[in-house]
Amino acid sequence: MSPVSVEVAQAITQKMVRYTRYVDTKQWDKLEKEVALPDARFVYIDPSGKEIRVGKAVYAFSKTKDLVNTLRIGLEGKQILHMIGPGDFEQTAPNEVMAIFALEDQTVVPTPFNLVEVRGGGYYHGTWREVNGEWFIAELRMERIYHRMTLLAQIGLFLMNTFGL
Repeated sequence: MSPVSVEVAQAITQKMVRYTRYVDTKQWDKLEKEVALPDARFVYIDPSGKEIRVGKAVYAFSKTKDLVNTLRIGLEGKQILHMIGPGDFEQTAPNEVMAIFALEDQTVVPTPFNLVEVRGGGYYHGTWREVNGEWFIAELRMERIYHRMTLLAQIGLFLMNTFGL
């Protein structure tokens, strides 16, 4: 493993920023076409080390379109903001880089008094692949360090997970 050039680090950082912005602003077509390979793998892990589950949806995907379809439904009507920190990069092959970005995110369901809110943080661990001079997500694993929910969000998640809603 070796360090990456400033240009490669900057290109990957730009794509990671776009990933978070496209999720936050629900630009699903751009997320699918500009940021990740079609067969990219995505997995989202809770602080206990288990795959995140919301109702019937398990947040582990072997295709970008499956991630996008799940997010399109799961985030409808919600306000989201992701913040990422500077990346830590290592070249693992001539056209492959591993990158880790710190993250913090917040999701708000617009309700009177904003009583449904989820906040969390952790790290994105990504494998990025260069294709035709551009960098794309080949694999992305989000590992939460902490996760905090308002009481109403906890009740809603419990009901969804218990009854498979």
